[in-house]
Amino acid sequence: MKNKTCSSEKITMDSEADQPLLQPHEQEKQEPNFQTKSPEMGFHLKARFGQVILNLKQLKSLEILQAAIQIFTSNMKYMLLMVFSAIPFFIFMVFFEIELQKAVYVSHSLLKPVSHYYYDSYSLSYVYDDISNRGRAVLHLVLELCALHLVVYPLLELLSSSVIIKIAAKVYAAEKESSLKEVIPDILSHMNVTLKGCLSTSFWVQLLSTSTLVGLFSIVANYVLISGWKNWVSYYYYYDHYSYMEPEVLINALSALLHALAFFAVLYKYLDWSALWNMGMVISVMEEETGIEALEMSSYYAKRCRRTGFDLMLGFFAYGTVLRVPCMVVIGKLDAGVGGVMVTAIAVGFVCLGNLVKWIALVLYFYDCKAQTLQKKVDEEVGKGHDAC
Repeated sequence: MKNKTCSSEKITMDSEADQPLLQPHEQEKQEPNFQTKSPEMGFHLKARFGQVILNLKQLKSLEILQAAIQIFTSNMKYMLLMVFSAIPFFIFMVFFEIELQKAVYVSHSLLKPVSHYYYDSYSLSYVYDDISNRGRAVLHLVLELCALHLVVYPLLELLSSSVIIKIAAKVYAAEKESSLKEVIPDILSHMNVTLKGCLSTSFWVQLLSTSTLVGLFSIVANYVLISGWKNWVSYYYYYDHYSYMEPEVLINALSALLHALAFFAVLYKYLDWSALWNMGMVISVMEEETGIEALEMSSYYAKRCRRTGFDLMLGFFAYGTVLRVPCMVVIGKLDAGVGGVMVTAIAVGFVCLGNLVKWIALVLYFYDCKAQTLQKKVDEEVGKGHDAC
């Protein structure tokens, strides 16, 4: 009799597990049916968010990246619309990179010790005036870059990313292909509704990311100032009989090691948190959760997929850094004119293309994290049912 009761309860539990976990009015807010025909995408059957998902494996960062590139190139009209939406951001980034190169060059020339011939050829007052002028130039460029990064950069990126996220969701959900005349008004109306909420989320993302970047900049600036001061002292006071003593070499190596460890530790956390912050932006566009709520939801969904998010952010960070190397080569050649601007524009163009793929990958990452969270919830429900039997 007891076995019959347990088996009947198990049948009831299994039948309930096949039912949606959310109420009908909540399901309307969820994404439409989706499926993937290739096993590498991780889904082996059709599924709807809010229903039981079986045979689900966690996607790897490379699989998400491949799927993002496939989505980006699958529809020419949507691809062109994404590219056009990023044009204002691209123009701004070209200007921003040029100003950044100037700031780095002026800072480097300020910290680099000059020869004794420079001091012998000019009066001491002229040298001090020259150094103070270069210091004011550095301060002016830094303030300008901070204003651009804190105000203009997030607004332009928000406008571009909102369009990309919306289109990527349409393509991924395999919705019926629409003409641009239908898609553009739909995107504009969607942006009018969600833009205010996205601004709230963007504010918190910029606050958190800027605070972390300030920490990275402080570590680098501290090391540069210390090493630069040592170069000045050793050059001007020990120039005639200069020789490195062994303790001094050890101290320099230890200082470099400590600064490097601190830098990479903060960089690791920055990349780890960037996945959460960016997925919070995706949630603001797709789920209409805003501000701190969106970031909390992002943290909840990403509990089982933190390594995947870190790998994605690390890949895009390395991609952008490598592409900026040509820009750094033209530092100091401020009179390069059109050539320097062209090199910068080409590098920034590839960076912006990578940024497009990044936001598509983050949409897929969001879907994967949400599915993993749902599966864990279902497994817990099923486990409780078996324990009850």
